[in-house]
Amino acid sequence: MFPAVTRRFALGLAGVGSVVAALTSCGAGADYKGEAKLDRYDTSAGPYEPATQEHPSKNVPVPIKPDNMGENSVAGLHATICYFAASLQYMMNTGDSQHLKDIRFDREDLKSYTDVAELFDDKTWLSEVTVTVELTTSAPIRNTDGYQWPAKLTMKQGDFALIRGKVSQVPQNRKLVQSEGDITGRYVEGSWNLSTPKKR
Repeated sequence: MFPAVTRRFALGLAGVGSVVAALTSCGAGADYKGEAKLDRYDTSAGPYEPATQEHPSKNVPVPIKPDNMGENSVAGLHATICYFAASLQYMMNTGDSQHLKDIRFDREDLKSYTDVAELFDDKTWLSEVTVTVELTTSAPIRNTDGYQWPAKLTMKQGDFALIRGKVSQVPQNRKLVQSEGDITGRYVEGSWNLSTPKKR
């Protein structure tokens, strides 16, 4: 569901859909309710420069994988979700999906994200995209296969998008997209597998 929302968000901005057709951490008991927010970024490339109508975002802070992402624990799952949210925002601002590939997804989910990344090039970019994943419960729900964590995805876009070299103003009703669902986490071979949230 989140991959579908990500794609719909990207394609729905300023009429991008028609273009695509043409282009075709703590221990047990911690309270994690709220935004899943990554703490560490690499900013060594230099000061961040927001996208303009002349160039895409420059020196976007690069997400750094949390040390505990590989833990078989709720803290490890939470760290993976934090990294996911940061990596998705990075992709939406740069067109670079490499950090999402650090996360184990169901194949269909990963393809959905990388398909969105392929829409971006030196003549197509978005402005000031922010991505947040809000966990709506203090802890996930345990099931036979792993965990389910109720969450809300929010994606916000700036005032314009550059599509195939042409500036388009983003309508107010397309600047924000939200979706709710359960993030499913399964611990497999030393890492967390995140599955598409199921509609609640």
